[in-house]
Amino acid sequence: MNVVWLQRPDAVAELAYGELDSPWGRVWTLWHEDALAQLAFVDNAADVEQKVSRAAGQWGRRPLPLPETDKRLTDLAGILGVWPDEPPAPMPILEMVGSSFRKRVWRYLLRLNPGQCLTYGEIARHIGQPGAARAVGSAVGANPVPVLVPCHRVLPVSGGTGRYGGGEQRKRWLLSSEGVAV
Repeated sequence: MNVVWLQRPDAVAELAYGELDSPWGRVWTLWHEDALAQLAFVDNAADVEQKVSRAAGQWGRRPLPLPETDKRLTDLAGILGVWPDEPPAPMPILEMVGSSFRKRVWRYLLRLNPGQCLTYGEIARHIGQPGAARAVGSAVGANPVPVLVPCHRVLPVSGGTGRYGGGEQRKRWLLSSEGVAV
């Protein structure tokens, strides 16, 4: 997967958002040119407006809406429709904005295979930061591109699913589609 790693948003070039359907519900996306910068589950129009407003604050301008027929959206819908299997279209370039620590956590998440789950503490040890489980949890929770950067594969040591930005039911669906029972 091609990833562009940024410390802060790039204020130049096209910034657009769009929505599409996925097997787990409606998805909102933010695109910086042809790179996918954010993906989030949305359940209503207020969620969409909140995402657009937050993106405007983060990037310094309001993103423009995309038609549902935009190739970026239709390709991503095809990818999510068969996920976690091999996508029918090339994966989009991801543009990940975050601190050095968050980027290390996200890079590690990209190494996890479907069905492979780890705890926050295990990830902290793998990235050379034993004892930083809470910081890993914060980085996982700040993942701007869930599903494609599989933060749902991180579970609490105490059991269960933990918190997930898309909701517990979606996390269970995602893990179930990978053969993991939680």
